[in-house]
Amino acid sequence: MRFATFAAIAAVFSTACAVNPAPVPLSCDAEGRQLLIGNWSGEYFTPDGGRAGSIVFNFAPEDTLGYAHGDIVMAPPRGNQYLLPVDQGGISAPEETVQVLTIEFLGVVGHQVGGTLSPYRDPETGEMLNTTFEGRIEGDKISGTLTTVHTRSMQVDVGTWEVVRKHS
Repeated sequence: MRFATFAAIAAVFSTACAVNPAPVPLSCDAEGRQLLIGNWSGEYFTPDGGRAGSIVFNFAPEDTLGYAHGDIVMAPPRGNQYLLPVDQGGISAPEETVQVLTIEFLGVVGHQVGGTLSPYRDPETGEMLNTTFEGRIEGDKISGTLTTVHTRSMQVDVGTWEVVRKHS
């Protein structure tokens, strides 16, 4: 993968998140509910090198209260690579370098997926960012696009994301 080094480091960091991912408000029709069941993981990136990160998402058959569980981990680039400093075999980075982003809402209608992230600060500029995403469920893969709008400059960044269902 394009960000293999970053993905490996982010995967270690996100393990804590994956153990108990945050609840995500979910609106889902019957078909979408069946298609979404499982444990999903993957990554996202913007082609301009602006951002990349890992995604963990879980939806169990018994989740009937309108919630799924998921986390997104984001790290800004360091030069042209997504690398975090390593300190004696562990991850050591300033708090603002790596962020766990909150999925504010997820909607699924049939094979179509869409949602929003809670607003968050750009770790480099401090500007507030608003991100929406859309995608399509195809078997054991969900892929799509994400759109981030910078609230002050109104700059728009478009990226891609993909998660794959894990099989036990």
